[in-house]
Amino acid sequence: MACEGDLYSAHFLVRKAQGGSRYLDWLHAILHKLEGDFRNAKMWYTDLGNSNVGNSHEAPRGERQPDEAPIFGRFREFWFVPAANGGAGERSPGTDLDLHNSDRLPKDVKLTAHGHTDLIFLSTLSNRASSTKTVSGEFVAREMEKHHSTTTLAEDKIRDSQSAFSLDELEVLYESVSPEAVGNVTQLELAWMLEAMVNDFGWRQYGMADAVQALKLESTPAHQKVDDDRKEKASNMVFNPGQGQRKF
Repeated sequence: MACEGDLYSAHFLVRKAQGGSRYLDWLHAILHKLEGDFRNAKMWYTDLGNSNVGNSHEAPRGERQPDEAPIFGRFREFWFVPAANGGAGERSPGTDLDLHNSDRLPKDVKLTAHGHTDLIFLSTLSNRASSTKTVSGEFVAREMEKHHSTTTLAEDKIRDSQSAFSLDELEVLYESVSPEAVGNVTQLELAWMLEAMVNDFGWRQYGMADAVQALKLESTPAHQKVDDDRKEKASNMVFNPGQGQRKF
């Protein structure tokens, strides 16, 4: 649905299944970003970058402290996470950013999810300015200051993550932002996430008999013994059998 532009339906389903896979949180962030709700997008992205419990792809136990929560490894395979947000190193400054090499992941060019959210905003602002003569330079400057203030400075955990661009960087990037390159990263993010989900959970066409059996297994009381492998596969199909919610 998100790939086809039906953001309302996609967002509705994600909210219904909230609390399941961390992939849902990732998709939630993407949907807020595509809808232009940049502050909420950054909030979800901040949580994903922090040391949160992953679903099935976590950082190797040897790479974290015994009392440290496992991280959502898939997110860090795609996006760069600065050391201030639990990652490693510093992100690329806006002046050094290159999005025109389609063979490289954002992680490779040290682009954060927050940074890309800022670029989506700049692309939208640039398109608006180029489509009408009534948009002045003062208006553009005010919009950038407002965006930075409300989506980065207003939330401590977003500001402290050091993942978003500064106001000075936004002003520089506005002059060179490529809406096509920025949009390509969004498409890559969705496609990469879906491929990771398939690798982690598998993907096949389920018939009615499969769905009914999965519901039965998922609803098995805790005191009844059920084959663990079969129940795990069933859990990948259904999130809340009482309400008939799908996981994805």
